[in-house]
Amino acid sequence: MHIGTLRIGEGGNLDDFREAAVDVGGDLTVDSLQWRNAHLRAHGTVTVRNRADLTGYTGAFDASGNPVRTKQVAAIHVFKGEAHWDGAASLTGPGAIVVDPGAVFHDHKETPPGAPGDPGIVRIDIALVENRGHYLKQGAGRSGIARLVDLGHGAPGRYRGPVRRQCQQPRSL
Repeated sequence: MHIGTLRIGEGGNLDDFREAAVDVGGDLTVDSLQWRNAHLRAHGTVTVRNRADLTGYTGAFDASGNPVRTKQVAAIHVFKGEAHWDGAASLTGPGAIVVDPGAVFHDHKETPPGAPGDPGIVRIDIALVENRGHYLKQGAGRSGIARLVDLGHGAPGRYRGPVRRQCQQPRSL
């Protein structure tokens, strides 16, 4: 399925959109994606040709039944342009993110550590991040990629590709 712009979970608070979801039976290609407080479930690959905005979070519960802020990545998501993640919640799930050559994945986690509203460290904790383009960390907030290095021990999740950090003063990674 190919559509122009897919905009899901707009505005309001999480309680208004807990059940908002888009379900696709196969592959989905969009020119642009605005994925806010909603579930995006595809049984194929999700390809975004231009800009993707991954903002907000969806409701989930931990093993004890406590609410957890997360954005579930259950399919393979291929970004061919610029992807912008606000870092409001961790990206979790069995899916993958592929940043194509020439594309940029912007990590905008802004809230400084200890500031009001800081959710703590947020992570990209999915099966695979395949960075063929650029991963750019921006902002003062704490974020990270879980299982950054695959040590060849059959780890279920891994990251491949470079990471750059944009900051006021040059620092080594």
